[in-house]
Amino acid sequence: MRRRNPRSRALPGAAGSLRLDRSQDQTGKANENGDVEQSHHRFKLALDQALMLRGSRDFVSRQGYETFVGELIDQLNAGRRQRLAEELAVLHSLPDNRYESCQRFDVRVDSGSLIHVDRNAYSVTSRLIREKVEVRLYVEHLEVWYAQRLSNGCRDCEAATSTACRTGTSSTGWCASPVR
Repeated sequence: MRRRNPRSRALPGAAGSLRLDRSQDQTGKANENGDVEQSHHRFKLALDQALMLRGSRDFVSRQGYETFVGELIDQLNAGRRQRLAEELAVLHSLPDNRYESCQRFDVRVDSGSLIHVDRNAYSVTSRLIREKVEVRLYVEHLEVWYAQRLSNGCRDCEAATSTACRTGTSSTGWCASPVR
């Protein structure tokens, strides 16, 4: 039985309200998504080349890296500006209601002080063992809520990429750190 991606639940409503036609690729059939895959492949090659020409892959901050990538994307999209202007002229306005920016999960902290969210395990403080918490999963971070209070407010631990919180506890509580 195929497991349905929980993020795709909102797609039928979004497609309808935005007046889009939906299509679905078959699992394991990479050739059905060729345009997107080829574009992504070409972007990764261009990024690799730009980093080599820069002489270093190290950046002072994440903001510096994002600026670098943004400039590269602008450069790569320069030849598409006319077609983009044509598309923007016929686009409809967005719907009045806003879509949720996160997924919400109600999970119980296990005896090892772990929570399991979206096929990943995160460690939380041992004070929450056997308690039920609400997890809000955003694109680049997650929040753990307990008793209507944010239990992890640390933004600088970059939970999506680090194996442990570098700052320990934050001013609003503790961080959920991924377990590898």
